[in-house]
Amino acid sequence: MAGPRKIGSYNVSFNTPPDTLLVEYFNGSIWQTWDTFNGAPAGTLSIRNPADVLATGVRYTASNTGPQLGERLRLNEIQVLLDGTDPVGITDGYNWFTDSGRVSSTGNSVDGGPWDGRSGDANTLRNNSYTNGDELKSQNVNTDRAFVRYSFSDPARADFGVFGGTNGQGWENFEVYTANGALPATQALVANDSASIISAGWTLQLFKGPGVVGGFSPFQFDFLQPGVWDHLLVVFDTQAPSMNELEIYAVPEPTSIALLGVGLVGLLRFRARRSR
Repeated sequence: MAGPRKIGSYNVSFNTPPDTLLVEYFNGSIWQTWDTFNGAPAGTLSIRNPADVLATGVRYTASNTGPQLGERLRLNEIQVLLDGTDPVGITDGYNWFTDSGRVSSTGNSVDGGPWDGRSGDANTLRNNSYTNGDELKSQNVNTDRAFVRYSFSDPARADFGVFGGTNGQGWENFEVYTANGALPATQALVANDSASIISAGWTLQLFKGPGVVGGFSPFQFDFLQPGVWDHLLVVFDTQAPSMNELEIYAVPEPTSIALLGVGLVGLLRFRARRSR
């Protein structure tokens, strides 16, 4: 984690659950046991509330014994949540996009004009779920593009982001835009190409062309114009593969982006957030 933090609970989900699970925390010098139990949950996330600890890292060890010995284990997701008394700043190195108080409103494309509807909605990319079935995609055939949109309760700094999907999924041909001030048009547009979206008042932050990303490993991108923004828009082509999550990070100085990005693979499924 980005410095010692007081952590108070965690959620864990296995697709193939182990017999036993050991969760440890690093106190700055040694690893210590934080939680251990038998019969780790499968499917939906299950919250655990061991004693609060001050830690710089968390790791887990899963194992099978008896009839399941040798069977493959598959972790869907582990989330580590900070204690509610440990405040998190937007530039502290954590994904702020899941903060329930950060997003004030959302919007989703519907069939009509140049847009398709979708399976999943704006909340799909920020609801902390990586389980199968909770995914964002558009497979309609009326047109060829869909969108999800977010407005922030306060202007929020964005420097880089990470998209992620389950194994074998992901997207190609998609974009990310931001805007300030009044919310620019989306559903009312008569065309959905990037030039038309920019002309409506959106600022292009990512243009990803052919080649599926995000399904086998996290897809990190730098905002083309990092800064403080009021709105965010994700536009994607009609396609069968899906995306599950978008994370957004802010750093105090743009020169810190590359350094912080080293830990993104772990952060995609290991997110420290303020407990609510």
